[in-house]
Amino acid sequence: KVAATAISIGENWACTRDEAGQARCWFSLIDDFWKRKPDKPITWSGKRATRVIVAGDSPICTADSTGAVDCFLSDEQGLPDQAAEASWASKKLEPHRIAGVADAIDVGIGHGRDVFGYGFGCALRGDRTVACWGDNEHGQLGRGTTTRDKTAAPVIAPAGSGVYEAR
Repeated sequence: KVAATAISIGENWACTRDEAGQARCWFSLIDDFWKRKPDKPITWSGKRATRVIVAGDSPICTADSTGAVDCFLSDEQGLPDQAAEASWASKKLEPHRIAGVADAIDVGIGHGRDVFGYGFGCALRGDRTVACWGDNEHGQLGRGTTTRDKTAAPVIAPAGSGVYEAR
């Protein structure tokens, strides 16, 4: 018996993390959602213990014990190459390191699937600043622009008063 210490539930997947930092997910089959066992370990060569796991509509992101953030699509079928090229997550259930953040203590994913860049994520960094990446059609990255970006960058405080700092 393994004790879960955290859970995150998205539209298609639910994921847990245990005391050892092992993350496991299971797929929602509507009628059988809670009957499924956590049968998809989130591991890959060189992955350190998971500190944070968050499941969105489609992407799943983890922050490891060093604060590095990896995101991947929870769609096992993957994406067509054109969609994967625009995506900030990986093409399949495999990691994609998010550049620009290496000290995350928490991670969140905005609503939406990461297909053709739709969807976004943010990390609370060790210095208590927030950095975001992904779709930015409506300015959700907090940079005062609407330019999509695969690299995490700091959220700017209102009226250009500096970098947003969480309290």
